[in-house]
Amino acid sequence: MPIIPLPPSQTQQRAGARIPTRRAISTALYNLLAGAYTWAYSEPTARLWSKVPANQQPYLGLYRPAEDGEQSQAFGLTKWTLYYSVLIYARRDSTPDVVGQSFGYLLDDLQDAIDVAMQGPRPGENQTLGGLVTQAWIAGRADRDEGVIDQQGKIEIPVRVIVGI
Repeated sequence: MPIIPLPPSQTQQRAGARIPTRRAISTALYNLLAGAYTWAYSEPTARLWSKVPANQQPYLGLYRPAEDGEQSQAFGLTKWTLYYSVLIYARRDSTPDVVGQSFGYLLDDLQDAIDVAMQGPRPGENQTLGGLVTQAWIAGRADRDEGVIDQQGKIEIPVRVIVGI
């Protein structure tokens, strides 16, 4: 999938500090994850699985359902925690059955690709999305459905991003 260019103004000047825009952060996270695997289709927004045709799967979508802000000082910079959900879809019935393999192995590979991409550049270092954020990481339970009932495999991986001090 093509890399989406960062928006022209990727930072905002606030209280003497340069804070990245939400759009720049979302774009950087999407570009990182889109390059993690050879997706049939990926996009920086997400669609319902029923709106993604089989020929566009494995599919990667991203959305941000919530964020938390806090200030440690009355007039200080806001520290934001952005909550993202990485959505992955793969059709069970369009994946060839290989002896000794299972559809679950494909889902494992897709999930592992995201896990590897979310690691820091070196062991012990934070994933900073190229220096835009303090830290981005997988946080919490990843839900998955192997498509046993409806042939539609789904994975939802929670990602958190800390911005600011």
